[in-house]
This record gives sequence, C-alpha cells and structure tokens, in this order.
Amino acid sequence: MGKQPQRHSAEVAQLMSMVTFRLARTQNKLSAQMSHLLRTRCDLTLAEFRVLRLLAVQPSTSMADLARQMGMDKGQLSRKIKAMQAQDLVDLTPNRSDNRKQDLRITSKGMAEVDALMPLALHRQELLRRNISDEEMAVFLRVLDRLEDAAEIRDL
Repeated sequence: MGKQPQRHSAEVAQLMSMVTFRLARTQNKLSAQMSHLLRTRCDLTLAEFRVLRLLAVQPSTSMADLARQMGMDKGQLSRKIKAMQAQDLVDLTPNRSDNRKQDLRITSKGMAEVDALMPLALHRQELLRRNISDEEMAVFLRVLDRLEDAAEIRDL
C-alpha cells in the first residue's frame, strides 16, 4: 500500500507532461475565461464571437472554408450559423459561380458586436502575453504549427 501514492504521482506527472493533455487543459481554461468575459458583456457564445471575428476580417467566405479555419465540424457550424442568421449577425447569400454553395458575410449588427468586443479581446491578449517575450511567442507559434500538421495525420 505504501507504493500506491508514489505510483499515482508518477502517473499524474506523466499525464501532465503529455502535450495533448496540457493543450486540452489550457484550451479549456482559456475558453472558460473568454466565455465568462462574453457572458458578462453580451449574449454571444465563444463560438459565435470566433465566427464573427473571422468574418470581420474576410469580406466573404464559404461555410466549408470557415469550418476549416475554425477546426469545427461543418454540421455543428451550420447549426451555429443558422442561429446567428436568425439574430441578424451573419448573412448567407448564394455563391455567384456555384449555386450549390453559399457565401457567408458578417452583417452590420455582427460587425458592431465585434467592434464593441475587440478592446476586451485585445486587452486579454496583452494579459496572456505579458510574461512571454516576442521570441518565445514566435517559437510557440512555430511549435503549434507543427502540432497542427501532426494532428492531420490519421494513420499512426
């Protein structure tokens, strides 16, 4: 019985050193933080804010492109977009060159939401980065790029 706590501690330490566990844990904390900030200021969910933020910097995009950029399931995104369309935050229009596709655009109401929230989002980014040098951030982003590439591999 005396060995159990040491074994447990070693297993926890091993888990805590796993990249996937640490990324998931950090992402959960960051999402909870931003969700809380949004709840105290507006009626947007974090996913809705992310959609609007991406659409604010792209004049028009397809649902498939947006799903790829967000790393989100197309069906889940489609349901989110329908709800946002009902709130007049986004607009879907038929694609001029392919009638099977629809172009997604942010509305003026959606843009007003983004404009109102950007000072908060930028301040949060400053706080998150305050103890991280530019060099460290550059390395971190390169590592994230490599992890994203590795996450695309399906046959391990």
